[in-house]
Amino acid sequence: MALVRRFNDAGVGAFADYLRRLTDDAAESPPNALLEDPRYSQPSELGNVQVARRHFADRGAFARYIDERFREAGSVGTVDEPGLWEWLSLYYFDAVCPADTQGRRRPGATNRHLVNSAFARRRNRHLLRGPYLLHRRHEGGVDGELDLLLGYPLHVHGVAATHLAERSRLLASRGVLLAASRLYFDPVAHKPKRGYADEFNGLRAFCVFLNNLPASFDLASVSADTVLALLPSPFDVWLESVGDQTHDLRQAMRTRAEPDFGGSTASTLDGLLQRVQDRALRPRSDVCVPTCSAPAWSPRTMGIAPRPG
Repeated sequence: MALVRRFNDAGVGAFADYLRRLTDDAAESPPNALLEDPRYSQPSELGNVQVARRHFADRGAFARYIDERFREAGSVGTVDEPGLWEWLSLYYFDAVCPADTQGRRRPGATNRHLVNSAFARRRNRHLLRGPYLLHRRHEGGVDGELDLLLGYPLHVHGVAATHLAERSRLLASRGVLLAASRLYFDPVAHKPKRGYADEFNGLRAFCVFLNNLPASFDLASVSADTVLALLPSPFDVWLESVGDQTHDLRQAMRTRAEPDFGGSTASTLDGLLQRVQDRALRPRSDVCVPTCSAPAWSPRTMGIAPRPG
């Protein structure tokens, strides 16, 4: 067991230098002496947080473990102490940057190990901090909403972490997260399904489609069943593969939705969704600006109460 510390500026800089050196000498051993050297690290303000090096089956396993360690030390809020996550990255470097059979390491982008970006979304790409924040934000994802996001190996950032976790509108919706897990995560194999990143109807398309729905559509309040019912026909193959039971809800929404868009009325939800799908869609990070004015609408305002996900 080790007492968690945090890097000072010199420690973060020395760790960053090591990451850069790996591009020339991929077999260089991690500078573990930095972890305890008072010139580079100091005690954490969190107090007596004890950790041990161990194998983590996936991102979720690490998030649960480190959250337990923080809570046992009395940290009940989100932990984001400067230099802490860099220290943990070096401590767990064999897990976040494992050596191959020839002893070589490929650390990838530095923001996977350093929390040094000016952009909040990129700070969430940290291989340890990102899973932990997701775990805390969604209270462990006990109903499966984090299965896809946290089902990767710890050293893999993954498509879901980029396309789903970096869109605040989607990340705020438990229904969206649970729907994504139901569609694209294999609970038996405990990994994303083959083909889940397909551009046409995979996770990227799922995220782009939902993120480009009008801003007046309140995704945060809908269930996973409602999200699945919104998806247009290209996604049917994924729905059928999991035996989805939202057929009645999909039919009801298609016959009852008649929002006014740009002065013309869409007779069915299919018509509205097709218009959204046919636009020149661009992945957007935080805000979706509708292309035309429309009254606020949602499944509830159409008289359809979302069912629990």
